[in-house]
Amino acid sequence: MNFSSIKSLHVVRGLAALIVVVYHSKFVLWSGGQKYMQTKGFQTIFDYILFAFDMLSSCGKQCVIIFFILSAFVIRHSFVGNRYSYATFYKIRAIRIYLPFLFSLAIAGGALYLSVVLINPGIATDGVREYNTRLLIAYDHFSIVSLLKAFVFVKHGEYFGFNFAYWSLLHEGVFYLLFPLYLNLKMIYRAILFGALLVIHFFTKLDIAYYQLFFLTGLFLYDYYSMAKRKTIIKNRTLNFIVVIVMFLMLNALATLKSEYATDLFMIVYSFVIFDFFLLQKINPFRIFVKLGNISYTLYLNHLSILLIFYALMTLVTKELVFFDRIYYYSGVLLALGSSIIFYYLIERPSLQILQKQKMKDSRYKPEKS
Repeated sequence: MNFSSIKSLHVVRGLAALIVVVYHSKFVLWSGGQKYMQTKGFQTIFDYILFAFDMLSSCGKQCVIIFFILSAFVIRHSFVGNRYSYATFYKIRAIRIYLPFLFSLAIAGGALYLSVVLINPGIATDGVREYNTRLLIAYDHFSIVSLLKAFVFVKHGEYFGFNFAYWSLLHEGVFYLLFPLYLNLKMIYRAILFGALLVIHFFTKLDIAYYQLFFLTGLFLYDYYSMAKRKTIIKNRTLNFIVVIVMFLMLNALATLKSEYATDLFMIVYSFVIFDFFLLQKINPFRIFVKLGNISYTLYLNHLSILLIFYALMTLVTKELVFFDRIYYYSGVLLALGSSIIFYYLIERPSLQILQKQKMKDSRYKPEKS
């Protein structure tokens, strides 16, 4: 498989991270949905259009699912292409995940203390809306125990620092632990395992079993695209792009209807369309999207902490706990992006340099050609 095409998937990760940020910014800084319609209502056709635009970021959870699919795909490609030992694999995964994560924990703890104790204690309260109630729970469980549990991606009441984006890291970690098993299974046995995990989740509702399905999906996609002379299903690039956009609209419509399993299943189908487009159409993405992909992990880890501080400041200034004007969540997205660029150069980029040195210590490692 051509590595230059693999790099285009990095753009998908960046766009997915951006949608997650917008999705969470609405949760923190904007009251939409029924409450918005009851309070503000729609006066003109422009109001309907703007509200429809707001709903285009309703697929926040499904964007995390695409992270899982991408992670399995890219890790499989990297492992096979570079002939890592399992010892090297676990070292580089630990460095890749934990160094930026430890920094994020410090930011999350500081953001919660700064926001709830120093800026505006009134935001951690029950009876206003879900965000404020959960913020109160997070503050009540803000302790060394909560921090220690966070090291293994487990929440204590709420995740440490009220950074609930950490939920996905547990499933990523489980995938790393099971990766040798997944890698050595033939496709037929991997398919049987997929079915077994689906049955386990059906009877137990275990999230651990459920989200591994999407990592397995990424491995299936890798097997599919590794086949010789693989060609795109839709040969016309413009038509292919239109299908990608239309399916994105459909994904958000399903997410708005709150049909979780149907939306997640659609995400699996959609991931095939996304991979088909970005891997086989020889896309040359804009540089800004490449940069967004570069900072995607830092953005994902830290955006909720930035949004929390911004929310605390805005409630202090406005004396309101609930906002209906979009300017607040728009500003939150921009602030999260700007802060993440800084955090990327301070923390993640140096950690990637450490990662590269660790890779070079393994004699079987071969630098990837771009």
